[in-house]
Amino acid sequence: MVHGPCGALNPLSPCMADGKCTKRYPRPLVAETVTGNDGYPVYRRRSKEDNGRTIKVKVQNQEIEIGNEFIVPYCPLLSRIFETHANVESCHSAKSIKYLCKYVSTNEALWRLLSFQIHERYPTVVHLAVHLENGQRVYFTEANAAQRAERPPSTTLTSFFAMCEADPFAATLMYVEMPKYYTWNQSTKKFQRRKQGTPVPDWPQVFSTDALGRMYTVHPRNDECFICDCYDIALALASSGIAATLLDGGRTAHSALKLPLNLNTIDTPTCNISRSSAMGKLLMQCKLIVWDECTMAHKKSLEALNFTLKDLRRNNNIFGGLMILLAGDFRQTLPVVPVERLQMN
Repeated sequence: MVHGPCGALNPLSPCMADGKCTKRYPRPLVAETVTGNDGYPVYRRRSKEDNGRTIKVKVQNQEIEIGNEFIVPYCPLLSRIFETHANVESCHSAKSIKYLCKYVSTNEALWRLLSFQIHERYPTVVHLAVHLENGQRVYFTEANAAQRAERPPSTTLTSFFAMCEADPFAATLMYVEMPKYYTWNQSTKKFQRRKQGTPVPDWPQVFSTDALGRMYTVHPRNDECFICDCYDIALALASSGIAATLLDGGRTAHSALKLPLNLNTIDTPTCNISRSSAMGKLLMQCKLIVWDECTMAHKKSLEALNFTLKDLRRNNNIFGGLMILLAGDFRQTLPVVPVERLQMN
């Protein structure tokens, strides 16, 4: 396939912009293929003096002679097999990695030919803001600073409080349940009832969907965002001693919960806590347990806490019906490779 021609031979070519070809033609004539400074290959393009071929084409009713400087890279074998031109590029440098993602594979090509969906996101996840009163983030300019300070825009949290006062159905929901029945209008900064979905019994014009609400990460030290009643008890734990020092009154999970040291050898582990002990009474009265760096804990640590809370609180619900906040970065969870040994270098 011949590009153009363009450049000085045809300044009116569609590929021309500001007097230059946007596709970088004509290409330089070289005797051997080499790697350019930008990581892309500079293919061998033989000149007429080096036995390179030339052809004559008509441009604006004029016959001109062009050479290999206008030939688009191709593979003769692929062109013969598929009886068409195939643009082929050599990806031999990390700088030209975009070609590995730019062109589709045979599987994706078939998927597109059959008109299947290329990607899908399900279910819808709505981020919900968490902040104290008048503590939301506000963006302003020099021109509207006074107006934004006097009437800051609503957030999903302040809009939720407003909906609870104006909408009887919203008053029956928890904050994270709002996206299931309401959509967030980004322009008006308000929740609106969904107009499609599964009708909710006994509530006309209320529809349910599979949308999920997820609150932004709040550090456990911002205890004002977790505890609203000064008479409620919250227990702060951490998997490591360093993380425990960052929590007000925080302790390690092994120390506070009396977790067994040999978790791997116990099928059904439990915490060494009795109902009459101080920790047992605390676990029966507390409303919240914050476990920081939980991704570093063994899964049987959580199982032991689950069994113990069910017994102490006389409640067969998970964790005895107690709210457990697992904090930490789950992307840091290390993969577990079965039947592997520690290799020492």
